[in-house]
Amino acid sequence: MKQISFLIVASMASLLLTTCSVCRAVAREIDVEVRNDSSADITNVQVYFGEYRALPGADCFVGKGFSKTVIGYSHASVNGAEVEWSFEGKNYRKKVALKQVLPRKGRGTLIFAIRSDTVSAKFEPKK
Repeated sequence: MKQISFLIVASMASLLLTTCSVCRAVAREIDVEVRNDSSADITNVQVYFGEYRALPGADCFVGKGFSKTVIGYSHASVNGAEVEWSFEGKNYRKKVALKQVLPRKGRGTLIFAIRSDTVSAKFEPKK
């Protein structure tokens, strides 16, 4: 009887965890965009959410006035991000707070705008 009760509880816990992870995945659909608002091209661009990289490749290039977007990124976190890039031969790595920027639910684009030696973030919801 104890084994059956344990199996029922374990099965219910597994179902609950699976359901919660599915709900989280559906609750927020985020695209991540890096926008180059600086006066020249930027190289070695990367966005990190903890241990997860948002942009593919090691040497990402974004031309002046252009942007690079990852569609359907699943690791965006309100805990913040670190953005790194090179501008005119100098390397930068900045932490960006996202608690006031990134919603817990919804669809949209998280935009990191790089201006020479600074970066800012904003969220644009999809309509």
